[in-house]
Amino acid sequence: MAALQGELQLQVMGVLWRLEAATVERVRGELPDQGGAYTTVQTVLNRLADRGLLTRHKVGNAIEYRPSVSEPEYLTSTLRATLAGASRPARRA
Repeated sequence: MAALQGELQLQVMGVLWRLEAATVERVRGELPDQGGAYTTVQTVLNRLADRGLLTRHKVGNAIEYRPSVSEPEYLTSTLRATLAGASRPARRA
């Protein structure tokens, strides 16, 4: 399940890097197969915002999300975290 969650997070970030700003419904509509349930996409967006990867602003009745890190920054950080979590023998492979 964690791998699927990570994949969805990357897809969500990809949509926001491309659009620069979007609501939950807009992000959901840009994801493959409509991204699953509205609440799933909303949860992912909120978790990414809580981690400082997105900002959120109220626009009318909706909340708009914007990336606060660039794609290269995000990928570098993710790669470093993955390598730091790997065991010493796995890093040598």
